[in-house]
Amino acid sequence: MNSNSTDPQFCQFKKILENIWASGCKKISLLDYGAGKGRMISNLSQDSRITPEMLDYVAYDEYDSDKKSCISHIECFYNDAEKRYFNRLDDLRASRDDKSFDIVLMCNVLHEIPHNNWVELFKNLSKLLKDDGNLLLIEDCRIPVGELPHQKGFMVFNTIHLKDLFGISSNDCGFAAYDARPDLDKGRLMAHLIPAKYLGMVSNESKKKAIKDLCETSKKEIIRIRGLEPSYKNGMSHAFWTQQLANATLCLTELE
Repeated sequence: MNSNSTDPQFCQFKKILENIWASGCKKISLLDYGAGKGRMISNLSQDSRITPEMLDYVAYDEYDSDKKSCISHIECFYNDAEKRYFNRLDDLRASRDDKSFDIVLMCNVLHEIPHNNWVELFKNLSKLLKDDGNLLLIEDCRIPVGELPHQKGFMVFNTIHLKDLFGISSNDCGFAAYDARPDLDKGRLMAHLIPAKYLGMVSNESKKKAIKDLCETSKKEIIRIRGLEPSYKNGMSHAFWTQQLANATLCLTELE
């Protein structure tokens, strides 16, 4: 894997870590959930200002197809890489204490997980996060190519949909949204910091509310794009939102 420390999603991620260090936290305990080939730790290891004493990194991935690559990138930063990579949550929890992580990172992962697994997923993550920890969701909210990551298709949530899903109120200062490119492609490369206390709020009802809002967002975007000049870019956006609408509608049918 070719590392790219200028990648906007990585820069977004590193900036959030830098803010946490600047707030007085000397060492961040981080779980990279769905680590894949180890893109994030590979890029972090290239910054000489970041040391193992500042970051306690652990990788988890349900599948081991990229294990060799991920461990090789962890080895660039730590001398105990094998102990920092897991394919089973039970093995991770046996190695690490519950409530031991400051951050659980999910980068381009949530949309790949079927919605019927979300309640259990966030319940498990809440066991791993410290009470004052955070889930960090980073997503390309307008995926530029077609995907079918699982049988139910995919749904990409942005700020309003995540607030619905986790039951977050507008006056909660712990929740934060970051836009990596607000001047270039506003609302596309987003990061959301979600306090651990909200992970237990996900339910079938909160999922339905979020998915209904996604349906409305999709309809509005489809109508807006149909009023624009025809172009390849607009055609790709139209295809994305049409797929979002179809997947969200089918999920609602299943839930109801």
